[in-house]
Amino acid sequence: MKFGIYPNLGKKDLKMALERLTALLRDKNIDYSLPLSMKKGLMDMGFTEDTYETDESMGKRDFILSVGGDGSFLGAARAFRDYPVLMAGLHLGDLGFLNSMTLRDMEKRVDQILSGDYQEEHRLYLSAALIHGDGRKEKLPTVLNDVVIGHASIGQLARIRLFINDSFIQE
Repeated sequence: MKFGIYPNLGKKDLKMALERLTALLRDKNIDYSLPLSMKKGLMDMGFTEDTYETDESMGKRDFILSVGGDGSFLGAARAFRDYPVLMAGLHLGDLGFLNSMTLRDMEKRVDQILSGDYQEEHRLYLSAALIHGDGRKEKLPTVLNDVVIGHASIGQLARIRLFINDSFIQE
């Protein structure tokens, strides 16, 4: 089995978590890689692994493990949305709705993945667009989970007409 590791470079305990995760994967003879686009950031934090590849190559792996929080999982989902790769998440914070494993149960969860003892959840990606008052259409990035629309300024109202699949829902 081949794993891709997609870390959130902004997490404070990332280096320690990656060292533990990569040691576990090496001990189990699991082939793994990290995103080439993050090599400099990982090296700058003192992480010395040298197993990197492009997102396209990582998308051909069996599993992607996001490391961070739910935002990290959503970022990995965005990066690999065009690939038929399974994803799981290792969360480093206190609460994770999308990330299913912690450092404490990481070995058990990796063993479950290896033995096929997991349940797949199929999720839909959402496409959204804003149609401004002047008729200009602004396509938003494809997302997993939710779309949030609002003003940058607090206390200002946004007038929204909501359509789903071209069906009017609410104004």
